[in-house]
Amino acid sequence: VFLEKAVYKERPGQGAAWNRGAYLVQGLGHCGSCHTPRGVGFQEKALDEGGKAFLAGALLDGWYASNLTGEHNVGLGRWSAADIATFLKDGANRHATAFGPMSEVINNSTQATTDGDVAAMAAYLKSLPAQGGNGAPPYAYDARMTKVALQHPSANAGARLYATYCMQCHGADGRGVAPMLAPLAGNPNVLERDASSLINVTLHGTPDLVIRGIPAPYPMPKYAAILSDRDIAEVLTFIRASWNNGAPAVSPDTVEKLRHE
Repeated sequence: VFLEKAVYKERPGQGAAWNRGAYLVQGLGHCGSCHTPRGVGFQEKALDEGGKAFLAGALLDGWYASNLTGEHNVGLGRWSAADIATFLKDGANRHATAFGPMSEVINNSTQATTDGDVAAMAAYLKSLPAQGGNGAPPYAYDARMTKVALQHPSANAGARLYATYCMQCHGADGRGVAPMLAPLAGNPNVLERDASSLINVTLHGTPDLVIRGIPAPYPMPKYAAILSDRDIAEVLTFIRASWNNGAPAVSPDTVEKLRHE
């Protein structure tokens, strides 16, 4: 019912790189299969940039596939085309690190894509107007409140858990050591209203990113057997409220549900 049978037609007024990127993102890359929300018939709500829902982020199999439009907070608005290309080739950049199902995409597909095609995909993605988002003002880093909480973690359960399990890699300033250790301050996955991916990656860790035959040195460990549902909710709530992230709190019930799924 929803299949688009026509072949890709170049958009007049757009350059060769843009059209090549659009063809790859919409077709062979099938980015919308995960990153575009679906309707009641499980159809992608949009198949190209002509629809507002296209690549605006979507929940699928317990993971939230990121917004790939130009939205400032949860999308690619703060990413340059070079940032996008680096992410597709290496699985990490100064903004975020691939995890969950995206690790397979990096390992088995995009890292082997030619530089020209990756650059074309990046150029096309950077052209997409902002859609979706978390409704918050444009993100700006602020460490003041977090510094106070981490100086006295006994007063905040989330801060105490962060200092125990997270701070060694992601830092007291939340900036990590990109690209090896992902930043949490301003990370689009942290700012997203739907915390499913954060919960899942905390429970189950990350599969190895293997770039040019070399596994990434610092994979995210699994905490399902170590932290309770309330522990995970509290530490993620702390992270989502810190460094001016301003994202909603996480409830233990949501963690419990994803743990069982």
